[in-house]
Amino acid sequence: MNRMRGLGILVVAGALAACSTTPATTTSPTPTAPAAATVDVTLREFAVLPSSSSALASENPITFNATNEGPDDDHEFVVFQLIDGGDVNALPTNDDGSVDEEGEGIALVDEVEELAPGDSESITLTLDAGAYALVCNLVETEGETVEVHYQLGMRASFTVA
Repeated sequence: MNRMRGLGILVVAGALAACSTTPATTTSPTPTAPAAATVDVTLREFAVLPSSSSALASENPITFNATNEGPDDDHEFVVFQLIDGGDVNALPTNDDGSVDEEGEGIALVDEVEELAPGDSESITLTLDAGAYALVCNLVETEGETVEVHYQLGMRASFTVA
């Protein structure tokens, strides 16, 4: 019985030692900057194919890696902000059907000029929350044939939340 009492005293003493009045030190996690977003964009006849259709504003700046997979035509990569939401399929156009880059309801953010098939180029942008259009806005004329890349489907929606 005395052994049990002695063992109990040791357990209580150990518990009291664990509750000492010396403050415990804690370490706070080191804050890290949010990860920047990278969006790979494939340009080809006749599509604009981003690897993601959205990013978070906290992921700014956003890098767009545009690659022209052709196989035949040059392409460009243009980013427009859609004012008040807008519709990527109904952007203001010029008489030739290309997007009017100064048109009402959109704001030109930046662009990668013509890329030959197989070429790549990146642009890094800080984008406000909202809706965007990713477009190839080239117009090619060969003889009597006119190809307006936007009208042929080279557009995609992108959202920053």
